Amino acid sequence: MVFNSYQTSTELRLAYRTEPHSHLITSNIINPRRLIALAAVVALISSLALSSKTVQAAAGDLDPTFGRAGMVTTDFAGGVAEASASVIQPDGCIIAAGWSDNAKGASDFALARYNKDGQLDSSFGSRGKVTTVFGGNAKAYGIALQGDGKIVAAGFGKNKPESSSVDFAIARYNPDGSLDAAFGDSGKVTTDFFGKHDQVYAVAIQADRKIVVAGGATSVKNIFGFALARYNTDGKLDSTFGAGGKLITSFIPNQLSEAGASACDSARRIDNRRGIRRTFEPAEHGFRACPL
Repeated sequence: MVFNSYQTSTELRLAYRTEPHSHLITSNIINPRRLIALAAVVALISSLALSSKTVQAAAGDLDPTFGRAGMVTTDFAGGVAEASASVIQPDGCIIAAGWSDNAKGASDFALARYNKDGQLDSSFGSRGKVTTVFGGNAKAYGIALQGDGKIVAAGFGKNKPESSSVDFAIARYNPDGSLDAAFGDSGKVTTDFFGKHDQVYAVAIQADRKIVVAGGATSVKNIFGFALARYNTDGKLDSTFGAGGKLITSFIPNQLSEAGASACDSARRIDNRRGIRRTFEPAEHGFRACPL
């Protein structure tokens, strides 16, 4: 397992590596009790996994009050499941988002909500778990919490099962885990850019509750560039943003660019960050800020 987490107020850094299992931490958040919750992609274990670490402990010990010795695993359907993002509610409950295998050999959005002690919250979905079908392979990579308690998960999914490409996919849930019928098509929205591969990595909620998602989209020239979309509260694209609610930016020709983190400030400006990798030369990664 390889991961790092940061607590900026104390500049605390935690780093762990264990073998032979392959775990990757893709999200970390700090809750009101100053605990860091980690959403893990588990490569060799077929379940969602979370761990909680106390930042007060000098050794960074796992929090014994959370789950089993500071860790929780959650099985969905007996297949592979991965958590890619997490968010903490004001009451301290943790929501993890990712994907899980389904019986048809594809994948669905998967969410789980945990009480502060790591137990699944039985008031959320079916015994603490929710899966959402998008018609083909679908995976959630970002999650955000609205001020009214509704939950927005975003990643990629197919608009139609027969489609050969995937699009931006967003789902909004009520606090109890049910899909919000007031958003998009029965709680779900997909957005295509150029008829090719599009994928969301991050989602942010503006103060006016408009939803901004950031990721990558493939252009007609097969350049994978920064891609953003903004949605009104009903799930329709916001026509005042970019071109019909969508925006794509490629910084340098022959390079792959992805927006992997997004945030909105008090002036509703959007900041996106992600590594950039060349597509026709040896792989290189860097960071690029794209404030809008």
